[in-house]
Parts: sequence; structure tokens; C-alpha cells
Amino acid sequence: MPKSKPPAGIPLPRKITDLLSERKADDILVLDFSRHSYFTDRVVIATALSTGHLASLQSEVTDLLDREHTRVISASRSAESGWTVVDAGEVVVHLFLKETRSFYRLEDLWGDVKRTRA
Repeated sequence: MPKSKPPAGIPLPRKITDLLSERKADDILVLDFSRHSYFTDRVVIATALSTGHLASLQSEVTDLLDREHTRVISASRSAESGWTVVDAGEVVVHLFLKETRSFYRLEDLWGDVKRTRA
């Protein structure tokens, strides 16, 4: 499936990290997969403060993608697991509760990709 592309201007991952930061997400990290993967260019990982905050962040990210005319390919339906995912092709957003993120350590799976903090 081809990656979706946002309109020109501020890069979509930056818009997402700015939104997450404004909404008080913690430990925001961007992994650059543009040279390593055919399925996405960037993975954004962030930590929510509670299950309600997690659900709210996911909703806000989905709304942002809609405003940017970027198709959401897939999105988790429940924040109860402590981990939600929004897949928009060129960028995939993983939102965690702190303990769930510590358990899965998703960012440690790919040691050879460039990482940036938002």
C-alpha cells in the first residue's frame, strides 16, 4: 500500500510531535525509517499520563491527520491495553502508558535508525 503524503509545508511528523507536546504527552521520540523501511518513513512514540489521556491523544492525532488530508490506514479502537497505534502510511504513531512503554521498549527494537526527541 503506498504511503500517504501531507500537503507541503511543515512536515507531518513535526505537526504530530508539536500537537503531542502541546497536549502534555511525555518522552516524545521520532524514529527515522526513511532509509530502512518500505512501510513508513517515521515512527512517533510518546507516553500518556493516563488511559483517558491516551484515548484523547489518539483522537487528537487522528483529527490532525484528517485536517491534513492524510488518510488513516489503521487505528486502535481502545486505550485500555495501555498502547494505541495510528498508522497513516508515511508516519505511524505509537502512544503508550508509562508502564506499558517500559515493558515493550519499542524504541529499543531498532538500534540502527536515527532518533530525535521532540
